[in-house]
Amino acid sequence: MTNQNPRDAVALAIKAGRCLEENDYTGAERFVDQALAIDPDCCLALNNRGRLLLRTDRELQGLDAYRRAIALHPADPNAGFNLASAHYSGGRFDEAWAALVQLFAKARFASHAELEVRTRAYTLCHQTQEAFAARNHEAARQAVDALRRSVEALTDCPILVRPEELPHGRQAKIAWEAGTREHVIRLSPSYPRLLQPHLLADQLTRMQMGAQARKAGKTSIFTVPSPAPEPLFTSLLRMDRRYIRRLCARGADPAAVALEARDGLLRLIAHLYSCPIDLIVESRIHDRLPDLAPAQFLAMARYLSDSPDPADGLNHQHITPPNLIRIGAALNSLLARLHGSLFAGTSPFPLLYLGTEVEPLASQLWTRWEAAAPSLGPGDERRLIDAFADLVGLRKTYEWTFVVPGEQEPPNP
Repeated sequence: MTNQNPRDAVALAIKAGRCLEENDYTGAERFVDQALAIDPDCCLALNNRGRLLLRTDRELQGLDAYRRAIALHPADPNAGFNLASAHYSGGRFDEAWAALVQLFAKARFASHAELEVRTRAYTLCHQTQEAFAARNHEAARQAVDALRRSVEALTDCPILVRPEELPHGRQAKIAWEAGTREHVIRLSPSYPRLLQPHLLADQLTRMQMGAQARKAGKTSIFTVPSPAPEPLFTSLLRMDRRYIRRLCARGADPAAVALEARDGLLRLIAHLYSCPIDLIVESRIHDRLPDLAPAQFLAMARYLSDSPDPADGLNHQHITPPNLIRIGAALNSLLARLHGSLFAGTSPFPLLYLGTEVEPLASQLWTRWEAAAPSLGPGDERRLIDAFADLVGLRKTYEWTFVVPGEQEPPNP
């Protein structure tokens, strides 16, 4: 470095960036060279040098400039994003993904400009996984076919996949629950083609888990006694919730208010049942069917994109008591955390819950999941559901009914 102030290098690098925006490559090169003569390690100058070299058909040197900037300034996200973008544009999707993983592992996103880079990087993650899903589609389809054959052998029942438009993409009918000789998975033809292997793997994994629990003699049915509307409404009033009182003062039917509150509670209990199973299923798919990873990334992102914004639930008044709203949001956060965990922190969805009032409870639930996950065997999803219920205080809202092996069983919720 010369005896000039490093800030002079930054000022020159900024001028180079302006020249690049105006496609003045001669001026950009002059200012970049001057900046690096003052400070060879200037992050902005190295990043703009990479941009210049790629635009002037000197790709290898440009990539090297980005790599040098990343090595010297790993917390700065710009060069990492530009390196990933260059690889993606060149069709080098594996290299693009590696750069994105490194970016999210090391970069800092503090300023407004850095947060904009993060948003663009999340979009690039999604685009890269779409490229992977297209590339892996045939291998993913074959992996699902192999899983289907193994589940058929395990259950001694054929599995039929029938095209049928359904609101949620798929619906399964299990032979031992329906009293039939085959399992049926109904699949919406309009569901995105690249995501269909994951959807089928999801249903097959659930069948597999159910069959393994049956063979281990650990099948239990989750049932929810229906609470009476009147006592529930009375308990809501005893909480002195002014919102409820105002509704009734405006002429709302107390019984209707109680029924809506009851329905909200029942939805939460059903979510308490489904959330741990979703965690188990997605983890097993990721561990056992690596060819499905891109489709899984996209399918989970699709589902999480449609999930309620936690801010809406936490910041608005509801008939459902606030503590139950918080529990529901905390359960929602777990699949978002799993998406980030399975895909090296490249998911934007966990950010929705950071800093909210549900984060402490969500962290406790996640810790409980991490502790239980390695030791879960056939039928042990009941143990995980109970652990979650104990933590959130809902253990008394449902019952387990043991199923004698060989008996036909009703479906779980």
